[in-house]
Amino acid sequence: MLGTALRQLILSGAIRPEEKLPSVRELAGQLAINPNTIQRAYRELEADGLIARRVYPQIPPKVEYSLTGEGASLIPILDQICEWGEAHRDSANKFANES
Repeated sequence: MLGTALRQLILSGAIRPEEKLPSVRELAGQLAINPNTIQRAYRELEADGLIARRVYPQIPPKVEYSLTGEGASLIPILDQICEWGEAHRDSANKFANES
């Protein structure tokens, strides 16, 4: 669910390279997911080099996440995967109904 939501934001162009991602709290509220789950996903994406984390030295702490160029380079690949899924949806549904 979280991956899908982020992918939709990226593919729609709502998030561009170097543009900040929704805050952990904002995304958690939109998706009705525990903020710790969002934070864990963001940290994993950061470790993979797909998003960047910027911490501001203030109280209360402020953290922003943004899509890296490497993360943006996945957009064409994700587009192709989506197109393949849509093209093969009928055969996948037929297979699922036969099981």
